[in-house]
Amino acid sequence: MNAVATQERAILPGSLYYQQEERWTPLPAWTQFLLDLGFALATQEDPGNRIVAGLALPIRSYAAPFIATGVIAGKLSLLDQNNDALERFEQIRALPIGTSLAYRKIGKRIKGLFDGVEEAKGHFMILLRTNNELYKIPSTLALQVDIPAALSKSLPRRSNRRTKTALPPFLSLFLGQERARAVVLQSHLDCVIIGPIAQLTAEITETRLAVQDTTGGFAPGTLQDIIRARRLAKETESYRSELYYTHTRELEGKRQEIPVFVIFDGAVGFLKWRDFWRCSNWVVLLDQTEADFDTAVHTFNEECVKNEVKKANLGISLSPPSRMPVVVYQEDLP
Repeated sequence: MNAVATQERAILPGSLYYQQEERWTPLPAWTQFLLDLGFALATQEDPGNRIVAGLALPIRSYAAPFIATGVIAGKLSLLDQNNDALERFEQIRALPIGTSLAYRKIGKRIKGLFDGVEEAKGHFMILLRTNNELYKIPSTLALQVDIPAALSKSLPRRSNRRTKTALPPFLSLFLGQERARAVVLQSHLDCVIIGPIAQLTAEITETRLAVQDTTGGFAPGTLQDIIRARRLAKETESYRSELYYTHTRELEGKRQEIPVFVIFDGAVGFLKWRDFWRCSNWVVLLDQTEADFDTAVHTFNEECVKNEVKKANLGISLSPPSRMPVVVYQEDLP
């Protein structure tokens, strides 16, 4: 495995701090590298290829969660900052109950009355009631809901009405308001991590981090606020990722799920599940102390020689810490 270096650019809106001796301290360089790498991988724009990254780590601790954080932040950065569907949804949500609306479906236009918004398992639905039916329209289809012209002109661009989904300061400071709002309102499977569930859960939910605000204070949170692993989230919360145990049987019924990225946290997970998600981008994390390290490196190198189309141009300066070899390449989608 060889290190990758390319041209420098800015990464994330906010910087993360961790608690050390009751003081908030900037993340160490190796952690910031993992965040930047995840962000850079996720912002590749080459739909014909998938990206594959491999890292040989001195120790696996925290690597997968921080790369996942960078991946999710990167995917969110590709969203239009004026997300039209999200803006329309917020406008509709601010309407009085009973407002006349029209829902455009293929081949027909359904007229009805606005009956509020329903939230279930992290998904928001616009309720449209007709004489004999209640339509539940996903927030992502809000642009297919027409607001009366007279009302539309008078509506604010953004609704400031407080709701139970108010943005956590930690999340909005780290991602920015627009991306944080998308995280809270929209579920999407950006990333799957396959690895040791107990360790991952502790790293994601128990490690306190913070982002500095404009007054010099710190807004605390955890990586779960950003990663939003489905199995760790409340039933009503949105999700952006999922965790699976290396030796899980859950995946037998999950072939229809195609996450944007799969992070193999360890040699065994990579060797066992590498053929399961060939249509997803990969990040392969191999702990240099694990028993199957050499076998996994050999398999990864064979994959690279067999499938590589070109080296990835990540658009940032990547200087891996010492004793952390990295290789990144692109290959044709199957």
